[in-house]
Amino acid sequence: MRAYRILIPAAVLLAACSDPSSRSNAQQPAFAQPTRAAPSEALTMKASFAPVVKRAAPAVVNISSKRMVRTPSDPFWDFFGLGAPQDRIEGSLGSGVIVRSDGIIVTNNHVIQGGQEITVALSDRREFPAKVLLADPRLDLAVLKIDAGTERLPVLAIDDSGDARWETWCWPLATPSASAKQ
Repeated sequence: MRAYRILIPAAVLLAACSDPSSRSNAQQPAFAQPTRAAPSEALTMKASFAPVVKRAAPAVVNISSKRMVRTPSDPFWDFFGLGAPQDRIEGSLGSGVIVRSDGIIVTNNHVIQGGQEITVALSDRREFPAKVLLADPRLDLAVLKIDAGTERLPVLAIDDSGDARWETWCWPLATPSASAKQ
């Protein structure tokens, strides 16, 4: 029994320390060599993303939503008969994307949920009131509509993702506040 306590660790240690070149290559599968190379310098990487961001950024919008919320009164002041519920304005900020030139915008539902006044700010700082066409809390998706008149708006088309692969790059472009686009 004592021999197994010594022989098994010794065999494992011997196998781990052996020369890897002496092993047979028949058991190791050959890995596919990459056909593309990642950018090696930061400047190259910035230059490769810049045209995509430049084309997509005008269609990214800032969305602000406001709603009136009634806050309950403070129990301390209620005791003295001085407590009264107060109304306050609650705001929400987020971003969205113009997907049709007639003013259809896709955003997250949590940005506009319960909003009584929704405003969309374009990249050129123009603002438009928006109305909700569709809202799905389960998917956290909302579709808004703005009226820009006869003017055509910049668009970021929704593409077919059927040819996308797991390694495909995806960039979230967003403007969390209107001051971010200065």
